[in-house]
Amino acid sequence: MFVGHFGVATIDVYQLLPSAPFYEQLQEIKCNSDVRGLHFFHDTSVDPAKVEIARTLRAAKNSIVPISWTLPRRRKEFFQDDLYTPVLSSEPVMRASAFIDWDGTPVQQKTVTLRPEGMPLLSEAPAEELTERQIKYQNNIKLMEKPDDEEKAAAKKRQALLDDGDDYTPGGRWDARPAKKNEVNDDEWGDDVSD
Repeated sequence: MFVGHFGVATIDVYQLLPSAPFYEQLQEIKCNSDVRGLHFFHDTSVDPAKVEIARTLRAAKNSIVPISWTLPRRRKEFFQDDLYTPVLSSEPVMRASAFIDWDGTPVQQKTVTLRPEGMPLLSEAPAEELTERQIKYQNNIKLMEKPDDEEKAAAKKRQALLDDGDDYTPGGRWDARPAKKNEVNDDEWGDDVSD
């Protein structure tokens, strides 16, 4: 949704959502002069090869400025079928004489696709090959997530200490008893071990 504020040099762009908060502000466009009015062309006038989603004329104080609303996409050689759904045709659905004699029966609206002839669909495109930079980035992430040999050795040593109950006393406190109960008899501990 595009909102032009009359007399202010900004146009706000919002994305409408099906659930709360129901909208999200995408961008605020600053213009060189006040917005006196906006005119949006029909959906069929956009250029899918440039990933243009809307085309506008902005009326300023002394001029009319064309605005092209495009989205940044990498694979522009494919038709972005996730963006462009069939739109209503600009052709009339009935003639004026038929409208005057219309009995109220539903009329099928005409739709048209924005896909240029011969342009392959993005949804059917082969997987994108990664650039050398992207491959290097992914390899660095894998290296950071993979523990090195020293870390593995330390973890193995800690696990060995936990598994071997001979030298390990739980908690390391002053009142800790040996892990193997048969090494010290209870009467050897005495009655008062707090001193």
